[in-house]
Amino acid sequence: MAVKFEIPSGVDSFTTVDHTVTGTFTLDGYVINPANATSGQILKYNGSSFVAANETGGGGMAIGGAVGSGTAKSILFVDASGNLAQNNTNLFFNYSTLELQAYAFDSISGSDPLRLGTTTAASVSIGHSSINLNLTGLLNVTDGAQSLTFNASAGLSFFGFKMDFSGGGPTITSPGTYDLYLWRAGQNVILKGDNIIPDSTNTKNLGSASAQWKDGYFGGKIILDGYNLDLSAGAITNQVLQYDGSEFVASDLSLAPPITTTSNTSPTTSGSQIIHYITLTAARTVTGTTGGSAAKPIVIIIKDATGNASVSNTISFTPSSGTVDGQSTVVAINAPYGAAKYYCDGTNWWGY
Repeated sequence: MAVKFEIPSGVDSFTTVDHTVTGTFTLDGYVINPANATSGQILKYNGSSFVAANETGGGGMAIGGAVGSGTAKSILFVDASGNLAQNNTNLFFNYSTLELQAYAFDSISGSDPLRLGTTTAASVSIGHSSINLNLTGLLNVTDGAQSLTFNASAGLSFFGFKMDFSGGGPTITSPGTYDLYLWRAGQNVILKGDNIIPDSTNTKNLGSASAQWKDGYFGGKIILDGYNLDLSAGAITNQVLQYDGSEFVASDLSLAPPITTTSNTSPTTSGSQIIHYITLTAARTVTGTTGGSAAKPIVIIIKDATGNASVSNTISFTPSSGTVDGQSTVVAINAPYGAAKYYCDGTNWWGY
């Protein structure tokens, strides 16, 4: 049975005890229908009547108003269920320092132009693969006492290293307290103090057979397999690099072979030599080991420094193979203080 309440004309209000109403009722011309309402819902006007609906937060929210069950510094968002939500652990605005802080966010894929944070807590990604990050002013990333700083006019600074773009750069300067690694797996080159060195000795090449450097300019010594090449004293025309026992230096070209002093013996040579007799009491024979080539012949010089050579006290020359002037052996010296010279073209010997 329906019951109708009427307020007499001229009466603004009345007091009554609780009443249960089935269906709808009308208030100042507005139909109110709370049917099927659930916990937490509100009565919301849909253009024709007030019906039960979820709270969207739009109508009653205002700057300075309270947010029920909200955590300080949280950034509110709509979650997957369409509800107002927060995640204070991972996303919040620090109003004390005016910083937006985010941690451990999943990467945003697709065409979104901004990514802040990744699934790896230790890394942060800003930007998108198809979007540039444009920076005006100063970027300063600090971790304890160390920082990464970038300024369009001052360059990039990191752990004391500075990369300067002002000259069209980049120019990298080192503080001397850290090493700079140019890294590729297993192929490190290190800027260590004032030196550029490989990460392990005798393992890295400078250039290659197919990618060669052109000119090299050095102000000191070059060391090859422990031998110094030193031109600090300068060089003049026609000089060559010659080993002086400790390093290669510029010197005048000398074709003289080393001197081998012999005392009354019959030696066998090895390479180019000067056989210098200081004692001669009987006939002797010098055996030349055949070798060399037409482009780089072996030279043998024999000298009687005693003055004792004679027709009966001779010094002969015999090749180890081949001939000498077409013969198997020749008399090289048969007069006091005599001398003889022979060269080998790799096969035979010749006097000159």
